[in-house]
Amino acid sequence: VISGPPSCQARGAAGLRAEFFYLDRALPQMPDLLRAKADVTRTDSVVWYHSTDVAWPGLRRTRDFAARWTGSMLIKTAGEYRLETESDDGSTLWLDGRLVLDRAGGQEGGARKAYRYVQLGAGFHDVLLTMLERNGTAS
Repeated sequence: VISGPPSCQARGAAGLRAEFFYLDRALPQMPDLLRAKADVTRTDSVVWYHSTDVAWPGLRRTRDFAARWTGSMLIKTAGEYRLETESDDGSTLWLDGRLVLDRAGGQEGGARKAYRYVQLGAGFHDVLLTMLERNGTAS
């Protein structure tokens, strides 16, 4: 297994395009964000937010929001990679249009990790990562 963070980029920018959507109410599962208009948009060089009771940088809310990160991940060396998410209310990870990790349903009992080993060829791979925050700490 090859370790270390891959290089990610969003249309020439270093990082992934991050979009945050404020929700009208707590939802039991991940909403359809396809046609939704983001309340906050930026580029995140790293998608790693610690569990917290305060709003993430640049956000006004600590709960009832969804997030979507899109862009490309550069794999320099082909091989087997461990991909991992950690969330308390739901998350999904898609690579090259394929669902790799699915924790989109409502979760109880705090943050949980999900991981999967995947074979990746050298080169760019499309990334779509979603996350739902309903209540409690944002993670």
